Amino acid sequence: MKDEIKTVVIKPTLTLCNPEDYFNDLVKDGVSVHDALVTIMEDEIVHAELNRDYPNWDVRDDGMDIDDEGFETTYTIRLLKRPDVYEPVGEA
Repeated sequence: MKDEIKTVVIKPTLTLCNPEDYFNDLVKDGVSVHDALVTIMEDEIVHAELNRDYPNWDVRDDGMDIDDEGFETTYTIRLLKRPDVYEPVGEA
C-alpha cells in the first residue's frame, strides 16, 4: 500500500504588533512567563481565525469576552460589519 502524500502551502499573517512590548507588559503586571506566552499565542490564533473566517468584519471596541477554564479558554467575540465592504446580494 502506497502512502498518501500531500503538500500544502501556508502563509501566516501576523496581527500582533510589538509582541516584545506586549510580553514585557504582561510579565511586569505579574503574569508568569508561561501564561504570557500562552496569552500571546492564543491572541494570535484567535485573530488569525477571525481574519480568515470573517474578513469583512472588525472586532468591536467592547467586543471580546474571555472565559478561561484552565486549558479550555472560550472567546466570545462581537463583530462589526465594515461599512466600506461590498457584499453581493444573497450573502450574509
